[in-house]
Order: sequence, then structure tokens, then C-alpha cells
Amino acid sequence: MTVEMMNVVTSTYFDPGLYTNVFQIDVPYEPIPVMVASTKDYPNLRPLEEEISQNAWDCRIYRVGSRVFGCGEARGTLAEKSFQPTEIYLHHEPAFCKRLLLEGFIDYLRGKGYREWLRKGRVTIYEPDPYARLPDGLQVYRGYDLRVIWWQQDDEIRFGIVVDVRWEVQDTNGKRLSPSEIAEYQVMRQFAQIQEELLPTGQINTEVARSRLQNHILPFVKEHSSFSLPCGGTATISPTPVRVILGG
Repeated sequence: MTVEMMNVVTSTYFDPGLYTNVFQIDVPYEPIPVMVASTKDYPNLRPLEEEISQNAWDCRIYRVGSRVFGCGEARGTLAEKSFQPTEIYLHHEPAFCKRLLLEGFIDYLRGKGYREWLRKGRVTIYEPDPYARLPDGLQVYRGYDLRVIWWQQDDEIRFGIVVDVRWEVQDTNGKRLSPSEIAEYQVMRQFAQIQEELLPTGQINTEVARSRLQNHILPFVKEHSSFSLPCGGTATISPTPVRVILGG
């Protein structure tokens, strides 16, 4: 049986250099309003999180160091909870901003129908429709492992999102299959071709990293380059990955 696959995108020209799978994110430079409390008042955030959920308040809270930040349209309700209003610049609060960026991007993708798969310290989001099909009714879903980072460059804090391609195989009942279970169907070769680890000829693809960047990661970032933040404002992802310039 043949494997159904999507067409790859055409090549994109890049200036010389080594390209990573990191894409810079531009965040608002203007101050944003938030509520702030001390972790001394909230050694455990669970009760307040449950109260926010039960009352359907449109706000979120984040523990960052010795402070608890609150943001969202209904953040004013936190004034009765020992929170004080203030304004901050996201570039001055990189640890807080990292969380806002990841949550905002996940919220945006979830609204597009993407499905979230949580692991400790990592978030993978899968497309709503199968990317390809294998024999015996197996369906292959394409996903993206997402992680936000920050660094200092030219005395400025910059943010970026790391994007890796992930794959998931489900059986006819929608069960997620492990590698050993996939092997039982004797479709590992076809699956490896879908992942671009093998060429259609069966040879090992020595350019697999480049292929995944070109055919999967770049189109994904280009299609989802702008999203709203939980605290308000809009973040924009550069369509060009961060480049490592080769020295002469």
C-alpha cells in the first residue's frame, strides 16, 4: 500500500550562515498593567487558582521569584486579595514574559483547533487533522514541540521560540501508539519516510534537519506569526530563524 503524504514546500533562499530552529519574538515595549503580590502572602497558589476558576474570572496568576503576577481583563478582582496594581515592561521581566509568550501562543493555536500534549517542562501541540496515513488505518499527526527562551544581546533582552517537529501515530480507535506498537504493524519504514528520516529511495536522509526546517517548521511559523498575550498586547514571531554567522 502507498503512503499518503502532503507535498513539501518549495525552497526558500537564506543568506549564508548556519540556521537554528529558534525564531525571535518581538514583544510590546510599552508598559502593561498587572497586579502584584508577595509570595509570602501566597505560599500556595492552588486555592486562589481554584477560586479564579470557580468564579470564571478572566485573569491569570503567575509565581515568578518572590512575586505573584496577575493579569487579564478581570485582574482588578485581585485587589481584594492583597494584590497591588502596577505597570511593568516585559523586557525587564524576562522570566515572566517567557511564560506569557508560551501561554499566549498555546492559547492561539488551541483556538485554531490544535491539540495539546503536556509533558514535564515541555509542550507539544498537534494539528487537528492527520498529516498522512499508513496501512491498517493508522493515522499520522504532525506536531510541534515549543519552548520559549530569552537571551541578552547588545545590552538588550531578546526572546525566541524554539520549534521542533514531533510525530504521533494513532490507530483506528484514536489510541496513541508507542514506537514498539507501531513496529508491530510493520510500517516503520513508511513512517520513517513520512518523518523524512528516509528518502523515497530508502536511503538515509543526511539532510533531515534541513528538510524538517524547510518543509515543516518554516511554514508553521509563517502561518502563525502573530498572537495575543494574556496580559494584553500582541507578540510577533520573525519568519526567519536566528542565524549563526560564519566567520571568514
